[in-house]
Amino acid sequence: MKRLTTRLLAGVIVCAANSTLFPNCSAQLAFFTVPYDATLYLAPLGGDAGAVTEFGLGTSPANAVSIFTGLPGNPIPPGEVEIGFFAAGTALDFYEKTDWGGTLWAFSADTVSDASRCAFMDLDNSLGYGGSIVEQISLTTWTLHLDDAGSYTFDDDDNDVLIQLRLAPIPEPTNAMLVVGNGLLLLAGVRRRRVQRLT
Repeated sequence: MKRLTTRLLAGVIVCAANSTLFPNCSAQLAFFTVPYDATLYLAPLGGDAGAVTEFGLGTSPANAVSIFTGLPGNPIPPGEVEIGFFAAGTALDFYEKTDWGGTLWAFSADTVSDASRCAFMDLDNSLGYGGSIVEQISLTTWTLHLDDAGSYTFDDDDNDVLIQLRLAPIPEPTNAMLVVGNGLLLLAGVRRRRVQRLT
């Protein structure tokens, strides 16, 4: 799968100030907010669903950008996918499209419909994360414990589709330059002292 770029996804995932682009965006908190400048990677981790689900970025069928199909049992692509660079504070919203007696949709930005609430929330707090299905594994990785979009008609066990979200931090250029600059100054000082000792 070709790398998805930030330019393609920016309008899809950020519920930004431009309400003409996203008239249905509300002022709610984002499903996931990127905590630092980073490259985003997503990977399928399995799950227990009997239905087949597509997963991607988006807030409606009109702007959905597919990342994985065939979830959870036969994910395509089967491994980690680089999505692109995202600045700190970027809001990410996801969707699921599930084939379960028809096509059913769920969106992390939708806090009203039964399908979306069941898929992207832990309504009975069985995971113990205060109603969230986002588990932080480390400073750079999270697991999404999703129900599929048809689960609201069957159960709410937060294990139909598991997705790993990984962030590879990108240091700010100024900080990187300071580190390199300080290293060069230190090296120059060591060389100067060596020359002075020899003379």
